[in-house]
Order: sequence, then structure tokens, then C-alpha cells
Amino acid sequence: MKKLFIFIAFMCSSQCFSGEYIYESSASSNIKEIIFTDGSKFSLIEVHGSWTDNLGRYGSTFCYGKIEGNKEGVNLEATCEQKDDKGNKFWTALIRQSDMDAGAGKATYIDATGPYINMIGTTCNYAVKYLEKLLFYKQRCNIPEDIYKILRDYK
Repeated sequence: MKKLFIFIAFMCSSQCFSGEYIYESSASSNIKEIIFTDGSKFSLIEVHGSWTDNLGRYGSTFCYGKIEGNKEGVNLEATCEQKDDKGNKFWTALIRQSDMDAGAGKATYIDATGPYINMIGTTCNYAVKYLEKLLFYKQRCNIPEDIYKILRDYK
């Protein structure tokens, strides 16, 4: 029993204690689309905007993506490049299957510089809402405490 407790305590020390990283972005989008006779669409999207996080950082964001949709919903795949106020960058791959007007998906960190290197491979949940050519994006990540501290303490 004592060994089981030690094992659980050890596993918990690396996984149970996590920090929540919250990233929010507002951006403008430019969509070019082809509409088929059945009403389905193929679109290319380009996004330019700004972001902030719950650690006081801010920066710019730029994305390219494709959207395939029909009456039931859309499939979106996009790649984004974010740059913070210190010049560090991180790249994310977004995947979403939902309504075009709003939806939720997954964002995966695929490359990075500076403190964000520690986020590579992390997958986070996000939600997005559109208003005309504007989009509002919010992402939440539960990350290990040690990575959270690296991001938080980076100067």
C-alpha cells in the first residue's frame, strides 16, 4: 500500500499540478471562396490580428487556412504564426469541425522560439466566433506547472 501511495504521489507531482494558459485573439479575416451547385464551399482564409494572454504578454498573429463546408458544417485547417512583444514566435496548427459562424476545435503548438519551445506538442482547446470579417478567438491549455512557470517567469 505504501508503494502504491508513493507511485501515485510521484505521478501526480508531474501531472496533477498544472497551470492554465489562456490566449485570446481578435483579428480580421479575408476569405476567398468557390461555391458549388449543391451549396458546398471551398474557401481560403487569411487572418491578421493581435493577441494577449493571461501572463501579460501580447503580440501579433497571422494565419493561412482552408475551409471546406456544406449545410451540415465546416472543416477548417489552418496554420498560424504568432509573435510576442519580445520577438519570440510560435506556430500553431488549428483543426475545427463545426458551424462556420462559431465553433470549437483543437490548436497544437508545432514550432516555437524562446520560452514557447516548451509548448511544442501541446494541444489546446479553442473557441471562435465571427462577426462579419472579424473573428474572436479564445484558447485554453492545461499545461504542466513547470512549463507554466517558464512562460510566466520569462522576462
